[in-house]
Amino acid sequence: MPPIDRFGRAEKRVICGKLTGLRKGPAVWPLCFVLDRPIGLAMGLFMIPSLWLAQWAAATLSSAHLWTIFATLFLGGWALQLWGQVFEGRRPALLSNLFQALIGPMFLAAEICFALGLRGKLKDQVERSISETGPASA
Repeated sequence: MPPIDRFGRAEKRVICGKLTGLRKGPAVWPLCFVLDRPIGLAMGLFMIPSLWLAQWAAATLSSAHLWTIFATLFLGGWALQLWGQVFEGRRPALLSNLFQALIGPMFLAAEICFALGLRGKLKDQVERSISETGPASA
């Protein structure tokens, strides 16, 4: 039963409920299918359970807990991102092209697929392109 507000009405959660949850969360996902269907499907194997977990958390945890989880994941993710850029010695590609914000998760999924031995032909094409043109400079 949802909590009751001071006027005796059922309180509605907005953080991950109807506004963002399973209906709005995968808004960028179709782009992944257009670019590469198998990698888009692989991303779904991670994305759908993650959205279900977010729905569960929004329905059961307090707002304070949700904001703590959000802040931890958001700041931790940015810290890891910046550490990776320092480690590589390059500035983030996001600074030169905002499209990278959309394609970044798919890049990570492709790298995981390559590491697992999947999508070998795509990996060969990427490596051949890099050897011909050199790595992109950010």
